[in-house]
Amino acid sequence: MEVLRTAILDKLQRNKGETFSTAEVVMQMYPEDWELFLEEVNTTAIALQQEGLVAITSFDEAINLNFLKSNSLELTSPSKT
Repeated sequence: MEVLRTAILDKLQRNKGETFSTAEVVMQMYPEDWELFLEEVNTTAIALQQEGLVAITSFDEAINLNFLKSNSLELTSPSKT
């Protein structure tokens, strides 16, 4: 979803390299239903990492889909890793 991509990149810029969670991104956008968007925002964050635009500091390659549905990932700028 393009809006999540934009929101992640915007938060990355506003945080000036500080770590933040994907949950923070969707909580700001959808304060009452944010948990419904965790899987999608996490998938978007993984795609951004593959493009070299963000770094995921809490990501293990073994993380499964169930983890992505219910847990937040920690993000930072790629230069901070």
